[in-house]
Amino acid sequence: RHENFGLTLVEAAAAGLPVVSSGAGGMSDILSICNHGIVVDANDPKLTARSTRNLLLNRDRWEQMSDSGRQASRANLTWKSHIDRYIQAVQKLVRKTASPVAQRTRPKPLGIASHLLVCDIDDTLTGNQRTIRELNRFIAGRDDVVFGIATGRNLPDAVETLKSWSVAEPQFLITSVGTAIHDNFGRLRENERWKQHIQFRWQPDRVREVLTGLPQLHAQEPEAQTACKISYYCENADQSTISAIKSVLRKSLLHARVVVSKSYCVDILPVRASKGHALRFLATQWKFDLARIYVAGDSGNDLDMLRGMVKGIVVGNHSDELEVLRGEQTTYFSVKPSAAGILDGLRHYGLMSRDPDFASSNRK
Repeated sequence: RHENFGLTLVEAAAAGLPVVSSGAGGMSDILSICNHGIVVDANDPKLTARSTRNLLLNRDRWEQMSDSGRQASRANLTWKSHIDRYIQAVQKLVRKTASPVAQRTRPKPLGIASHLLVCDIDDTLTGNQRTIRELNRFIAGRDDVVFGIATGRNLPDAVETLKSWSVAEPQFLITSVGTAIHDNFGRLRENERWKQHIQFRWQPDRVREVLTGLPQLHAQEPEAQTACKISYYCENADQSTISAIKSVLRKSLLHARVVVSKSYCVDILPVRASKGHALRFLATQWKFDLARIYVAGDSGNDLDMLRGMVKGIVVGNHSDELEVLRGEQTTYFSVKPSAAGILDGLRHYGLMSRDPDFASSNRK
């Protein structure tokens, strides 16, 4: 249902086994490389069962995915293929007579910006390379728009994912579900004021100790944990899960924020931390009008970021947690998935031209 990298899918590809996956986390990357499986809504058992049955009964499709997985995994996901690509890259650099110059996106002066565009990464930005390119062209062509990221991933993981999908370089990053802020106006720098601000009444060791007694919570991988984010898996997590965890914390006189995403990821954060709080902290620090901030997301940890005076964009492939926003005047629900949904939302709000000639020229 969820893997940060997608190792199970790699093993299946190498064994010639097609897969049925939610496509969450790094699994979407593996599926795009190997083309050996189908993506389903893990919250819909009947649809999952029907899709799985259809794959098993369609022998030609099964064999095509089996062959694709074996060939692609050997070509791209073995230790030898990794080393071969690495050596080729090093040899190319060694052959150059001049020192290579790193190419960076030209930082935009914050003082001339009149709009902020803030996007989640997984399933909001990622998903379709063509629509990402169109979004990149829009960002590059508008000096009045500053582009930023708000994600559940930690900083190194977020930067690597953005590079792998060739997303435009952001000028600020809110990472680890709002527990860290870095700006990128010429160089990457952590916001120390925010780091200090969220330490209020935060006792991570006590939180872990108290929540160890809840059998439904299973700790996520070590790389998903940070000093200010404690992450668990929890099947069928919902509002009642949040209430139950908060009740346990309150009885122990602990202050923390509980965030559920995708119905199976639970993050425990300092009470002052969240994507929405981090974004509003930046808006206050930069003296930026909330009504000129455009926010795109797809899951529960985007919820408070999408609320309020900002202009929210909920992409078509969103999870059920965001349905509570439907009908809100400042929230637009696109029927289009991922980056296509972001572009659709920008056109809805008038920040991007609806002119078909403009859209077609961006596709060239």
